[in-house]
Formats: sequence, structure tokens, C-alpha cells
Amino acid sequence: MQLTDPTTFTEWVQPHSIEWYKQLSDIQGKYIYSWNPTLTEPNGESIFDKEVTKITVGRKVLDVDTAS
Repeated sequence: MQLTDPTTFTEWVQPHSIEWYKQLSDIQGKYIYSWNPTLTEPNGESIFDKEVTKITVGRKVLDVDTAS
């Protein structure tokens, strides 16, 4: 069995990136974290928090909507 490199697909996005979360929410109709992680850190939530923190420096944020 030969494994295919997922980065060769045109639809591939970097896991746990802003684009990845948008794709997940588009597919599911909302953002859900439906799996049980086996690692405590880093995980999807902590990576997402870091990404949001990077793009909101010096701003007041009430909510983050990845669907836009």
C-alpha cells in the first residue's frame, strides 16, 4: 500500500490554521471539536488561541467568527 502525501491535493490546507478551521466549520455548518485528544498541549484549541492572539494584537475582541 502506498500512502499519498496530503499536501499534493489542491484542497489541502495546513492543519490547525485559520483556513483549516474555516474549512472545518464550512463542512460541519459550525465549528465543533468532536474528537478526544490524546495530547494535552499543543492541541487544536491552544493553537487556535495563539493564531487569534496574533491577529488581534492591540484590539478589543468580543467574538471570533471563522465563517467570514
